[in-house]
Amino acid sequence: MTSRGTIFDCMVFVQVIASKGTAFRCFEQVMASGEPLLLSSDTLGELRSVLERPELQRKLPGITPERVAALMHHLADMACHVDPVRPHFRFPPDPKDEPYLNLAIEAPARRLLTRDKAILRLSYGVDDVGTRFRQLHPDLLILVPEALDLVS
Repeated sequence: MTSRGTIFDCMVFVQVIASKGTAFRCFEQVMASGEPLLLSSDTLGELRSVLERPELQRKLPGITPERVAALMHHLADMACHVDPVRPHFRFPPDPKDEPYLNLAIEAPARRLLTRDKAILRLSYGVDDVGTRFRQLHPDLLILVPEALDLVS
């Protein structure tokens, strides 16, 4: 199956909603491209849980209940929801990242945008975990948001 779509990890989405910076511009670029933004019930659930945290909303004033509701509504309408997502890959460095990695394999995704150092290391396949992941999805581009323009 041909790789398609882009996945934003939760923290990139936090940056999307918190400010009009690089992550926000990546979000606009992906939405305008016609290529799907990929979500699963697990990744969407984590996103909602994180964005609704009062302490996060106090720390980042750009994250308001209204903006969270608007993003969730937009994602419900515009994103491509992939469910169910099978557990293809275990990620011992951080099991909480497994939903994003398994979504990337299941879809299969073309790109995963993240700032998570453990996920970014998978790009290189330098250890057993990275090698196993690359065997499951050798074509996935794992990028920081600033690199999206370079590969689009």
